[in-house]
Amino acid sequence: MSIQIESRNGVVHIEGEMTIYSAATMLRDALAAVGATTDDVAFDLTQVSELDTAGVQILLAARNLAQQQGRTFGIVAASAATRDVLALCGLKRLLNSNDRQVA
Repeated sequence: MSIQIESRNGVVHIEGEMTIYSAATMLRDALAAVGATTDDVAFDLTQVSELDTAGVQILLAARNLAQQQGRTFGIVAASAATRDVLALCGLKRLLNSNDRQVA
């Protein structure tokens, strides 16, 4: 399982599996990346190979933190697996509720 989170100019790049197996570490790192920037927040999930409900909760927590800090949150790019899960959960539109587009 490979997990990498990198933040540049408000874009948080996540690589690997966003699943229950990595949720604790990924939540901590994702929220730290959101909190470390003053820019609007965008997640690039093109390198996410698997997403489950724990991963979805991480995305929602990141979105909530960004909104609490007065910034927008969005997904600027997503893997097919990520798009499928967001659509299945009915969350694609929720995560796209601000200025950014879900790929």
